[in-house]
This record gives sequence, C-alpha cells and structure tokens, in this order.
Amino acid sequence: MTYRFFTPLPAKTATGLTAEVYGQLREEFLGPAPTFQALSAVPELLAATWALMREALLAGDTSRVDREL
Repeated sequence: MTYRFFTPLPAKTATGLTAEVYGQLREEFLGPAPTFQALSAVPELLAATWALMREALLAGDTSRVDREL
C-alpha cells in the first residue's frame, strides 16, 4: 500500500504505545493490518481504534460479522 504524506511505522521499528498495539494485534488479530499501520503516525489514535475493534471482537456470543458491525 502506498501513502502520499507519511510512511507507516513498520512493526520491527515500532516503540512505545505503537509497539504495544502492534504486539496485541500480532497476538489477537494475526498482525498489524494496513488499516492499523496507517494510524501509526498518531499512536493515541491507533490505540483508541484498536481498543474499539478489540472490544467488538471479544464481546458476546454472536458472529464476528455482527460484532464488527
């Protein structure tokens, strides 16, 4: 994926909050997807977005599609 105004932080070079989120993504979501890597320029936004998505994935006994919606 190509970005015009910034370069997302690769998982190997991430530190701090970004590294923590990437670690959780790797454990629970098969790795940092491009959607989340695009948010790495603002670690607080990355963490908040992941927190919302993670809660949806963990909540309830409904299908994954229903939880993500």
